Amino acid sequence: MVVRKLGVFIIPALVIVLLVGCGQASKERGRYSRRLEKFSVQLPAGWRSVIPASGVLVSVQNLERTVTINISADKVAYGYTNEKARQHLNSEGQISDIFYGESGDIPISGKPGHWLKGISGNQRFTSILYFVIHFNHLYSIQFITLSDQFDSYKDQFENIIQSFKFE
Repeated sequence: MVVRKLGVFIIPALVIVLLVGCGQASKERGRYSRRLEKFSVQLPAGWRSVIPASGVLVSVQNLERTVTINISADKVAYGYTNEKARQHLNSEGQISDIFYGESGDIPISGKPGHWLKGISGNQRFTSILYFVIHFNHLYSIQFITLSDQFDSYKDQFENIIQSFKFE
């Protein structure tokens, strides 16, 4: 009788410990995941989360507060294209004083993606905005830094984009 009562508590506790342990073993350190929006991304170690602007899901900054990464996922109509997204994001950038000039294509998580590089009106900030459409969502990852530091962070930005995965 005592063994049976102990078994009722010990077996579920053991199962929970095993499940939690296995779940942590498979999780990459520093990987940020959003289950509802079905994506994950490897963010830089030591960077801190900051309060995101309206419409932004994730916002992190380096310790010096000279680089910000913003990630968003917006629902779009089926059939929405990268070209429509580029036009829309370019016009939004102009509203926020970022003027995008350079652009190009880049695969993001195996999907055709696009990037826009721009500079603020006062030339102080440089932004590179990557975006990709997956099902009926437009995912955008924006990097903003001081213009004189952009080149020193460019490789890190590209590594983050390569780590972006749909789940």
